[in-house]
Amino acid sequence: MAICKSGEILNNKNGSLKKNWSNGYYFATKGCVSVCDLVNNTKPRVTRDKCLTDYQIFGQDWGSTTVFLFLSPLTHDRLITWHAWKLEKAFTCKVVPEMESGFPNSIPMSAIEEIWFVKIKDREWRWKLKEIYSRIN
Repeated sequence: MAICKSGEILNNKNGSLKKNWSNGYYFATKGCVSVCDLVNNTKPRVTRDKCLTDYQIFGQDWGSTTVFLFLSPLTHDRLITWHAWKLEKAFTCKVVPEMESGFPNSIPMSAIEEIWFVKIKDREWRWKLKEIYSRIN
């Protein structure tokens, strides 16, 4: 709801937004909004697996709704990839290699091209997705 009110996705450089993680994330310290970057990704299978297993992109609880916001291709050149973290040798900061990029400042709603609302109704969805992917690969 806060995104709709402000008309943008704000960064949390000053720490004023509610968060459920610790401090020291690379893109937050740079004043960026962290995004899951599927455009500049050099290892899409690694990213897919991390999204489905490690990062629980479909929410913490079965039956919850997850919202995916897709950036317009016109904004992709603004993304700062995780390689900046590596080049800067900012190893005391946290970043998700191959998956995370930062969008400088805030993301205006006009930069969002598509929105998906996904609700997984089955408790066993993770295992079913893993099984399906193992058959494909």
